[in-house]
Amino acid sequence: MSLSKEIKFYSNSLAHTKKIARELVKEILRFPHKKTVVVGLVGDLGSGKTTFVKSFAKKLGIQSSITSPTFLIQKKYKIKKSGFSSFLHVDAYRIKKISELYIIGFEGELSNNKNIIVIEWADMIKKILPKKMMWISFTHGKNKNERYITIKK
Repeated sequence: MSLSKEIKFYSNSLAHTKKIARELVKEILRFPHKKTVVVGLVGDLGSGKTTFVKSFAKKLGIQSSITSPTFLIQKKYKIKKSGFSSFLHVDAYRIKKISELYIIGFEGELSNNKNIIVIEWADMIKKILPKKMMWISFTHGKNKNERYITIKK
């Protein structure tokens, strides 16, 4: 996987969706970063966002059980990969006002270049996200496990 402007994937299984996440982590870690890596995930309920995040985190070496932080908004995990120190998993589904993110210090996390941040429902908080970031959209296919995954940089 080479990170060009847009890459489209077809996934017909959870295993394939997980593989795409692992490959993305490998690609991100190939290059040094001077800014926070921010990845926004968008898509309908049940389209594979949390499955993707779990595999992404595991590839970063996180051993903890990853669950969507819907009620906590964000969870932070220590990592020791390629100069990064933290992985943040954010779920913006319940965010009603951007000020809720300021209260938990999210703005500071966005400016910490040692962070990798993956945000489920990122379109809900687009106003405060960096202009240059990665967006991944998940769309259901016709069959139960079919997904179309588009990565835009």
